[in-house]
Amino acid sequence: MSSPRKDLETTVKDIIQNSIWSVDDFSVELYSLLFTDLGADDMDYIQIAYNLEKDFDISITNEEFNLETMQTVKDVCDFVEVKLKCKEL
Repeated sequence: MSSPRKDLETTVKDIIQNSIWSVDDFSVELYSLLFTDLGADDMDYIQIAYNLEKDFDISITNEEFNLETMQTVKDVCDFVEVKLKCKEL
């Protein structure tokens, strides 16, 4: 049985993989750098944020989610986890 964190990580990896056209199935790892390793650009960040909002029913601002604040897949997972916890309050 998988943990809620593992499920979140899997979903986030899938979202990132589907949001960056140059990424294949095997290149998205927890410590992958979005910009350097996966080749994400500004438009990819916008697409990732949009898909996270849609799939997790959360709200994301440009100030929260950009090249400086979200560097790794883990950063994105941690961010979504915090957003979901805040949503529960």
